[in-house]
Amino acid sequence: MRTALAAVVGQLDLELPHYPISYGSADFRVTGGRFRPAQAGPPRLPAHGQDWAPVLRGDGDTVSGLTLTALLSQLLVAFMVDYADAGGGALVVAEALVRGFGMKSTVPMNDVPPVLGVNGSGKSGLERHGLVTVRPDPDDRPIKVAELSPKGQRARDAYAVLVRNVESDWTARFGASAMAAVRDVLESTLPATDPTLPDALIATYVQS
Repeated sequence: MRTALAAVVGQLDLELPHYPISYGSADFRVTGGRFRPAQAGPPRLPAHGQDWAPVLRGDGDTVSGLTLTALLSQLLVAFMVDYADAGGGALVVAEALVRGFGMKSTVPMNDVPPVLGVNGSGKSGLERHGLVTVRPDPDDRPIKVAELSPKGQRARDAYAVLVRNVESDWTARFGASAMAAVRDVLESTLPATDPTLPDALIATYVQS
C-alpha cells in the first residue's frame, strides 16, 4: 500500500494536509471556494478561498518519511480538491447525500442516516447550507420528512459523473498503472475495514 500511494502522492503539486480537514464550518470544501482563480501551472493550483494558502511540494523525496495515514490523507484531500475544482462542491457532502437519499428526493426522517446530522432545527450543516429541508409529511403531519432542495439534488446527481471525470483525469496525469495499483490496494482492505470509519469521517464535515 505504501508503495502504491507514494507513487501518486509524490506526483502531486501540493503538500496537502496529513489529516483530512475542511476549509471551516461555513464551507465543507477543502479549499473554500473560488475567490482566487485556479492556475494551470505548473505547478497546478486549484481555485481557493482567500485564506487557503497552497503549499508547494518540495524537491526530492517528499513521501518516504510520511506515515501511511498521511499518505492516505493527502491522496483523499487531493481527490476532494480536484472534485471541488471541477465544480462539484464538497465531495464528502455529495457522497453523504447519495448514501442518505439514493435516487429519492424525500425520505422519512427516521430513514435519514444519523451521520448526515439532519435534525429539523434548520441549523444542522445540510439544512443551513440549503441542501436539505425538513417538513411535515403531507399525508401524516405528525411524521416529518427530509427533502432535498434543488441545490441538494444537483449536488447528489453530479456526484457519480464528477468522480468518474476526476478518476479519468488522474489516470492521464499519474498513469494507468499507478492508478490501478492504488485501486487494487485500497479495495483489498475493504473486507477488514471498520464500516463505521467512513461515517465518522463524513460526520466531521456534515455535522460541523
